[in-house]
Amino acid sequence: METSIFPIYPRQRLFGLFLCLVSLALFLPVALPYQGQPNGVLFGMCYATALLGVMVNPLLRSRLALRPATARQRRFSNSGLVLLTAGAALASVLFAADPRTLWLGLFFIVGAHFLLFVPVHGRIAGILGALLMANATAGFLLPNLALPVFFITDGSLKLVAGSLYLKISPLNW
Repeated sequence: METSIFPIYPRQRLFGLFLCLVSLALFLPVALPYQGQPNGVLFGMCYATALLGVMVNPLLRSRLALRPATARQRRFSNSGLVLLTAGAALASVLFAADPRTLWLGLFFIVGAHFLLFVPVHGRIAGILGALLMANATAGFLLPNLALPVFFITDGSLKLVAGSLYLKISPLNW
């Protein structure tokens, strides 16, 4: 089997920066809570800033991405985003009355959507997705453990994965 010298995951550094910023978006709502709960508005503003400032920013895309994604990678990426959007909407309807369950449900959905990013960003995305789903599941199974613990765990996992992407990319794994 012939090995290509060209990276098969061209946007790992971009994704790594995004993950690092999203980890900050998870830490800040715990540090600055609203009515004793992680601050959802602050999270939303930070997440939107990370998404718009990194993932859809043409200047950063051209500087950090090695080349555009392939058509197959775009299909997987778009499928992951559809899963995230539909799952978040469904969770918001089903769990609106219980903020803890809503957040944990969202954490689980985010983990699941990362599984679809393996063909886009490599195996680290799949490992991250599985760990995020495990974190959310632990939150459901351990109702006496404070919700901020799961925010910090989720953010820490994303920070480690994002830092790895920034440090070792491009990586054909």
